[in-house]
Amino acid sequence: MNNGLLSQNYLEYIINGIPAQVYFKDVNLVYRWVNDRFIQYKGLSRENIIGKKDTDIYPSEQANKIIKEDRQVLESGFEIYYEHYSRNTDRYFAIRKTMVKDEKGEAQGVLAVILDITEEKKATKELEIAKKEIEESREKFKDILENANDFIISMETDGKIIYANRSFLDTMRITETNVRKYNFFDFLSTNSREQVYIIFDSIMKGIKISHSEFTLITPDGRQIIAEGGCTYREFSGSTKYVLTILRDITQRKSDEEKIRFLAYHDVLTELPNRLLFLDRINMEINRSVRNGTFLAVIMMDLDKFKNVNDSLGHNAGDMVLREVSVRIRNVIRKIDTVARMGGDEFIIALSDLKNIRDIEEIAERIIEEISHPYNIEGSIVEIAPSLGISLFPEDGNEADTLIRKADIAMYKSKTRGGKSYSYYSK
Repeated sequence: MNNGLLSQNYLEYIINGIPAQVYFKDVNLVYRWVNDRFIQYKGLSRENIIGKKDTDIYPSEQANKIIKEDRQVLESGFEIYYEHYSRNTDRYFAIRKTMVKDEKGEAQGVLAVILDITEEKKATKELEIAKKEIEESREKFKDILENANDFIISMETDGKIIYANRSFLDTMRITETNVRKYNFFDFLSTNSREQVYIIFDSIMKGIKISHSEFTLITPDGRQIIAEGGCTYREFSGSTKYVLTILRDITQRKSDEEKIRFLAYHDVLTELPNRLLFLDRINMEINRSVRNGTFLAVIMMDLDKFKNVNDSLGHNAGDMVLREVSVRIRNVIRKIDTVARMGGDEFIIALSDLKNIRDIEEIAERIIEEISHPYNIEGSIVEIAPSLGISLFPEDGNEADTLIRKADIAMYKSKTRGGKSYSYYSK
């Protein structure tokens, strides 16, 4: 049995089973795959979609909007997310589009997931109604408040806490008796405190403020990131208070940060990856133009590295690569950038340079440092680097050109026996 085919069929079975419309287009924005739900929603046959473009399926205005979004994803490499209301169907959709890349990091197309969130929207509206009822009848709905996962705090207009629910008390590790001794501003970081002062002033003037993020500091020093908003209430012209409803998003923010890090860094060495390196080098090209300096791109390959993997195993090879990354960072300056391109190839951008000798000193130090023996779990390993150097603006004005020419120069060094550096244009 063809396991690859089985895996593909199984994957399609899973995707067809999720409660969302899914499609994939190639870099020419031609539909190459859609799931069953997409077909059902469009009311078209698979033959009328696959191999077609949006202009073949939708009215011109709608097709152009979709094409513009998909091109934005392909050109920027960044995911886009938005919510859309369809008047034709009276339904809401959450749309997420992301670029699909191959193993080399090259764009292969756009993957879109379209989720019907109509029920969630209805639930949100119902929750807003419930919150208003809670504000006017706090005692009546106290059981609901106490069991809510969100932080629900009512306070006087100066921030003095009147009531805080169990979720807030437990997170802050304070008692219901002591909470009235606190002012809400006591729990805010310096930046968030200024932010909330402005929000309070605005809502009491009748200005509606959308949800914001706040950083809370617990009495024992922990940092909590929360999102939510503040609402001003005034009853019968006498009772005035501010209701704040916040959600702890500390873990979500941490997860998002990890995802962002993994998107732009090499997992093994934690160095920038090719995508982040290209972004950095483009910034350094602009800096060189402004300052009238030049930029050097160094491609580095490790000679004899294959022997390490073959003789000691890939785990030992990984340990060597991590040590190599540390040694390079110890040599280059803080303004310089080193990235791992994959395998045993590293690339370095030396920024804001005024003379060639600076490059050569760093290149010589890199060769010296990388060539020192490595003690890998009791085994002594020796490798040596081959370096290739390209210069901006002498060898090119674009990042890809400089990288390609540095790679060519690196092979000059390898043909000379390695453990040396070569310039592309010298």
